[in-house]
Amino acid sequence: MTATLRTLIKDSNLGLRLRTRPADDSSLDEPLTWVASSDLADPTPFLSAGNALLTTGAQFRSDEPVPYTEYVARLLEHGIVGLGFGLGVLRESVPDPLLRACDEAGLPLFEVPYRVPFLAVIHHVADSVAASRHARENWALSAQRAISFAALRTDGLESCLSELARQLGAWVALFDADGRRAHLTGPGSTTVGEPALAVIVESEVERLLARGQRSSSTAAHDDVSLTFQTIGRRGELRGVLVLGGAPGTGGLDQAARTVVSSVIALVGLALEQSRSLTRSRAALRTGLLAALTAGDVRLVKDIAQRMKSPLPPEPVHVLQLEVPEARLDRLRDWLEDRMSAHPGSLFAGREEDGVVVLTAEAETAATVRRLAGTYADRVGVSDPHAYADLSAGLRQARAACERARARDEPSATFSEIAASDMADLLPEQRARDVARSLLDPLTRHDAANATDLTGALRVWLEHNGQWEPAARELGVHRHTLKARISLIERVLGQSLAGFDGRANVWLALRALD
Repeated sequence: MTATLRTLIKDSNLGLRLRTRPADDSSLDEPLTWVASSDLADPTPFLSAGNALLTTGAQFRSDEPVPYTEYVARLLEHGIVGLGFGLGVLRESVPDPLLRACDEAGLPLFEVPYRVPFLAVIHHVADSVAASRHARENWALSAQRAISFAALRTDGLESCLSELARQLGAWVALFDADGRRAHLTGPGSTTVGEPALAVIVESEVERLLARGQRSSSTAAHDDVSLTFQTIGRRGELRGVLVLGGAPGTGGLDQAARTVVSSVIALVGLALEQSRSLTRSRAALRTGLLAALTAGDVRLVKDIAQRMKSPLPPEPVHVLQLEVPEARLDRLRDWLEDRMSAHPGSLFAGREEDGVVVLTAEAETAATVRRLAGTYADRVGVSDPHAYADLSAGLRQARAACERARARDEPSATFSEIAASDMADLLPEQRARDVARSLLDPLTRHDAANATDLTGALRVWLEHNGQWEPAARELGVHRHTLKARISLIERVLGQSLAGFDGRANVWLALRALD
């Protein structure tokens, strides 16, 4: 049994007598960490919070004023939970001013009779502390054993967390690497949804994940003690374990921390195993995607159904994802969770140039919003396609992804490309390089002769090679414009009389806009 002031005073072998009580009687049940004896005027440098102090009163000399109030205040400020006064050694009774000071401050004071040595009181508490520590160590071993057996069940992760919650008498929540709550169990778990508590928990989880280091922290809300512990290696955190409502205002003791540490290891192992399984399933889906593109629709549908990852209903949108290597594992985890929670909403695989996701029409917009910028740098979206025409959808998705990259946008759709100018379909950098090469002689001629043949060429082409309207816009005679175009042909070494020549030069000008 844990030693407290109440158990100490109730022990008939000691015969202690309580003379003053605190305003909150429950403080008599706070655990005693130790009992020390001292007759120093200020013993606090040698004491710890949770200690009780025994004294004979030698420091209270009767031939001079004694600052009893200051003495008691120092003890309380240092966290001393009780004061024992030994009778018959120097004084036959507790000084009345000391009684009043303890009573006014709320510090429990008890008398120790002359027949009871201080050492007996200290031994009593020492034996209780040792017995309590031994009991907690036995509890920790028993709890670890129960949690280990729970981890062997089919639903090992959930069972492990449930057993931890039962052993601690607290609720347990597991948040994944994205800060989403993946599991919640234990007594009082419904309080996690309360707005004020949810804000504290979610903000601390987000902070720990953002640091990317193995760490732990504590917090409190009303009477709920919160403990946070990251899971995973530095730079590769897999989530955060949160304990709420753990007994004691100080949070977890050493025995409970030992149990939690073992659970952290088990959860980390379970998550790594889950990630390995996710990778294997992703590799299988990649093969199925290749078979689907090759036209083996019936076979792929059958295998996907057996995997409990059915294909989305036709027609489907094809999403081409450009994903940094560092985010691949997180993306796989999200896709796996999504396919498990909503079968038939999407199907994913990997190709040499990125990750490919097939989505039902109703899921496409929400999926793109979730993926773009969070897991993928770029997302290209095809038009709806039947599985028999999936290869065309893949080409469209790749073209859309290239468009998003060229415009430095998080996503693009093939329908946007179809509605745009055909000139926009040219590979941007290649087109610019070719355009500079083609127009470079004209650009150098303008620079050397302080002319603007390039501008005249642009106006002439914009007017479809019509001399009169182009000359009016330029403010010159049509014969002057004809002379300039002839000069441009000689400088470029290219005829502008036919459509092909004009089209090449026009596209070059557009590419450099």
